[in-house]
Amino acid sequence: MLISPSHNASIGNKPFSDKVESYNDNTLLKQQAEIKTFVDPITPCKGDMAAIDRRHIRIVDEFAVKSWDFDSIKIN
Repeated sequence: MLISPSHNASIGNKPFSDKVESYNDNTLLKQQAEIKTFVDPITPCKGDMAAIDRRHIRIVDEFAVKSWDFDSIKIN
């Protein structure tokens, strides 16, 4: 797996199990893995509207609207 130079330097000579855990904790790697789920495996280099729509739903409808809903803000 290709990782950033800074991530590679930070994991150094740690045991493999620690390295794998660091991949799971890395938000950039998580984002890359998630984006892969929205790409059409037949034409992976071509952005299509269906993939864009799926990603939009994930970001806006499933995350942003739920996370930042003004009606759910509690005022003391």
